[in-house]
Amino acid sequence: MTQSSNMHDLSQVTELKYQIEQEGLSRIAGEERKLRRMLAELDEKERAARTQLADGIALQTIGGDVLWHHWINRNRNMLNARLANVLALKEDAKGRLRLAFGKKSVVERLESDRLKAALYARQKAHEAR
Repeated sequence: MTQSSNMHDLSQVTELKYQIEQEGLSRIAGEERKLRRMLAELDEKERAARTQLADGIALQTIGGDVLWHHWINRNRNMLNARLANVLALKEDAKGRLRLAFGKKSVVERLESDRLKAALYARQKAHEAR
């Protein structure tokens, strides 16, 4: 294999790795948005239920309001735990993406420098004739 071929292959590999890391981060960010949306919906349900539960003496008599608040809190805790895990994954993914971007940038720079050196060498050879 020639240096040009090796550099081209390395360039393709680093570009592919960068794209894979971008897609991974994008999926994690989508999961984060979904969980934040679910938490917002849960907050909205809680606000709406507060007014209904305040007027519902029957629910209070049988403990329905306590059960409702327990359900809300249990779900909020579960969603927050999932969100914390996703945010940790997101930080890891961002680090991997930065590393992949750095490698991709270095390979692009090396390829650019190699092409410039080859062009310079051709120009010098042409001038020497």
